[in-house]
Amino acid sequence: LTLQVTRTRFGRSYVPKECWNADPNTPASGFMKFPNEWFAFAVTRRTISGPGIAPASWTYTYAPPTSSWLQDCPTPTSCASTVWTDVTSPDGSRRRSLFSNKFDETENKLLREEDYSATNQLLRAKDYAYATVANGGSNPYPWPVQVGNDQQNRQNPQTAAQWAPVRQTVITQQGRTFTWQVPFSCGSGGTSACFDLYAHPTKIIKSSAP
Repeated sequence: LTLQVTRTRFGRSYVPKECWNADPNTPASGFMKFPNEWFAFAVTRRTISGPGIAPASWTYTYAPPTSSWLQDCPTPTSCASTVWTDVTSPDGSRRRSLFSNKFDETENKLLREEDYSATNQLLRAKDYAYATVANGGSNPYPWPVQVGNDQQNRQNPQTAAQWAPVRQTVITQQGRTFTWQVPFSCGSGGTSACFDLYAHPTKIIKSSAP
């Protein structure tokens, strides 16, 4: 097994612009508490070879960084808030994974998977939705909005101290949809989210088109 890594630039969106150790008399001094871009080594090729095995390679391609500052994004749709990773198999088929890169409790979470044939035909898609609480909104779930205290104050506190479990997945394939979801049909009134205090589903509904 051989892995090839490449220095790659990544970005996140809707990041609060807060400067540390800035000198009020020196413009652009100090450093960002929460960076909106950074460089890291990312896998760009994975190759398997050996005795009796024909060499096979998978290539990895990453979306350009969709970085932004919160002050420049006045509405939830003002700035791009997703990135993707493509993995191309030896036979030419490809899976695209779409992730959130928004500075909230969904950052880095998988939002959608798309499987393509070697001729670039979309064969299957899977969408993910999460149990999240809007900033400042009411909490419809049985666990507290904040479940811990992050001692590292230079990382996203929402991903470290908030739960956001999968609430629904929808698979679309060959003209049909297949849904897995945690309903809002529990509790004494039959309208509460069917999760327990630890964000585990207590009831699941699976359905599909006829």
